[in-house]
Amino acid sequence: MAEISYPFAEDNSFGGTKTVSQFEWQKMSQLWAQDRIDFQITNSSYSQGSLPLWASISGANLLVQSGSAWVGGFYYRNTGQISKTAPTNSGSLPRTDLVVLRADMSKGSVNLEIKTGTPSANPVEPALQRALGGIWEFPLWAITLAANNGARALQDRRRYDGPGMVYAAYNGPQVSASYPQGNIVVDLDSNTNDVQSEGFSGRDGFVSTRHFGKSKTYTPSLLGTTNVNGVSALNRKGRWRWIAPNMFWFCIYFNHIGPTNVAATGSNWRLGVTLPVVSNPTMIQTISGFLNNPDKLAGLPNSMAIHATTGAGTNQLWLHYPNPNTVTEGLDGLRTIPGKSVLSISGVVEGNEFNE
Repeated sequence: MAEISYPFAEDNSFGGTKTVSQFEWQKMSQLWAQDRIDFQITNSSYSQGSLPLWASISGANLLVQSGSAWVGGFYYRNTGQISKTAPTNSGSLPRTDLVVLRADMSKGSVNLEIKTGTPSANPVEPALQRALGGIWEFPLWAITLAANNGARALQDRRRYDGPGMVYAAYNGPQVSASYPQGNIVVDLDSNTNDVQSEGFSGRDGFVSTRHFGKSKTYTPSLLGTTNVNGVSALNRKGRWRWIAPNMFWFCIYFNHIGPTNVAATGSNWRLGVTLPVVSNPTMIQTISGFLNNPDKLAGLPNSMAIHATTGAGTNQLWLHYPNPNTVTEGLDGLRTIPGKSVLSISGVVEGNEFNE
């Protein structure tokens, strides 16, 4: 089997060559660049027609404005307005055509073309050709054509370059702030000060998108009581992580090893626990939990469901349970955590990273 490698300064006996065919170039280029318009999207909005390769239909003509793109491993540049005959549809069924940039290896060029779709009651766009060494197409616009020479409309199919993803040793949010809008930053936590994480900086500001590696730990507090006998910090465990933009998963585990019940005090009519971060203030969210009470203390059953609700815009989670005596009474505030019981709560909550 011959070994071939390229491009080098000179041909040599080891298989290195200095000449690269257009097929070799196209195949090689697939590894470093995807099809896209040569324009970096960094603003939250753009005026109509301001982005490259904008298209419009004017009378009998399809007009496509200037712009550049990378298509099938080749660079394309249109330095002025291109005019093509706009498609029409005199048939009895609607149709969808496609405006593409087509890299044709037999021609050795990239050119603007219109692909004609198939008439159908529910028309779909014609399939793109993407064959290395043959024809490779990049979509720009779909043209919907109503039957019987009805209305024609353009639908945008352009895609662009963007800030992309960068990696930061630490201080991911600060690094993101100095980078163009629309970027994703991976914080590798090289100073082991927090966790490995990812964030997105967009129109609404910076938001954590997910944590990598192990979930974070925290010590949840007990709310609504001044008596935490038997529920020391060692027995109050919590884990959490961002799992999507502004969405976090958490799990709380209270192992009440003491024999004395922990009851709500003062004017508090229910107990609560703390979340790792503040919840969204625009709504109250509900979470499920479970209380294991093996000795049936405090007049509660040995196992029961816990229904928790967020305090909107706070890190508070308030606990409720089904009335143990009468189903029609609905939910009561959980006023007591029985001695020798275990309380577990877990779920997904929307946070408040955007300060709504």
